[in-house]
Amino acid sequence: MADVEMGLRSTVVAFVLLGAGCPAPTAAPPAVPPSPEPAAAKPRPTAAPSTTAAGIVLFNPTDREITPYRGYLVSVDGSSGTRQLWPARRECPDDEVKFPALAAHDGRLALDPPIETFGPSGCETTPLPPGEYVVRIESGATSDLRAAGTITIPMTEPVEMAFEYLYDAPWPCDPTRARRAATLAVETAKREKRLPDGFLDGCDLSTAQCVPTPEEAPMPPERCTATLGEMWLRIERPAGQDVPRRLTAIVDRQAVYARMIDVDRTSASMARIDGKKVVVAGHTTQVMHEHGGDAATIAGVRLSVDNPLPRALSYRVERVEFLVDYGCGVPKEVRATAKVTSSEPAKIEPGRSELFISYDAQEAYQGACDRFATRVTLAIEGKTIAVTSEHQVTRIEPMHEF
Repeated sequence: MADVEMGLRSTVVAFVLLGAGCPAPTAAPPAVPPSPEPAAAKPRPTAAPSTTAAGIVLFNPTDREITPYRGYLVSVDGSSGTRQLWPARRECPDDEVKFPALAAHDGRLALDPPIETFGPSGCETTPLPPGEYVVRIESGATSDLRAAGTITIPMTEPVEMAFEYLYDAPWPCDPTRARRAATLAVETAKREKRLPDGFLDGCDLSTAQCVPTPEEAPMPPERCTATLGEMWLRIERPAGQDVPRRLTAIVDRQAVYARMIDVDRTSASMARIDGKKVVVAGHTTQVMHEHGGDAATIAGVRLSVDNPLPRALSYRVERVEFLVDYGCGVPKEVRATAKVTSSEPAKIEPGRSELFISYDAQEAYQGACDRFATRVTLAIEGKTIAVTSEHQVTRIEPMHEF
């Protein structure tokens, strides 16, 4: 009887508890295994917001959002060569640097001071030695929008560089910038194997100067010169014995890099007559033809002559050779010895004048990277000299009717 009473009492207690809204006890939830630790991210070159007080601070005052794209650095004297602040995206996709965008009007991004740089190509790094450097940082929006400035390594304070449109800023060229541009152009020409042997003999790049506009001088200078324009660098040689006249390179306004090196085959030559230097200079010409059509035809050259003597000089055209190269090199293979059809005037007058030499037409079809030139050998008062004029042949696409 006591057992029955105890059981009834327990049932009543359970009923009361349930009726009062108390939840019935439940089983404990199963244990959840801990989440694995995330894999360590692959180290990236320094391009995150700066964690120090010193560094490069990029500022965007323009009315468009900007994402930094490519950064270049070079020592002020150009001796270090052009280096990259972070790896090239095409060559080093695994090391691509991601930048946050700089908001329009007042966006800022602080970068740690650079401690290493990347070469013109490849992904290898080089420690950045102490010194003064010029920096150029381009945007991914347009090539005309960039930030530039000068830093000293090691950096001890922030240096702000504002993005601005290329032609909104003045071009305060000075001899330091001209010398740097000349140094970079020569180093690029050497690296690309475009510098002819002996081309720099007698050249002093420390005398490089700025000029406002490019000029195609009819005659070579008396001495080797290096001049920097707003977007180009030119080194010109004095007359020698059929030596190339000039090297031309495209440079940026800060002279941080030099590209598109061109040393054409056009030359200038000199002969001494009565103790005076008589100079004959060739000229580069431009010709074109349609793709798939007839080749361009070349049938003559124009030569400039400087005769310092007080009398006219007799001359004779001894030989005309048509030169070619089908692999982007300097044209030197003799494809044809052309027949001379005329040469005017009959004599070389005192002072500066021109000779026009015509020959049987030669075909020049631009296949891919072909180069053409004419070499003329003259006998002037018994002195033999050769001078060359390159013909830059361009192949254009024909117009189609739709």
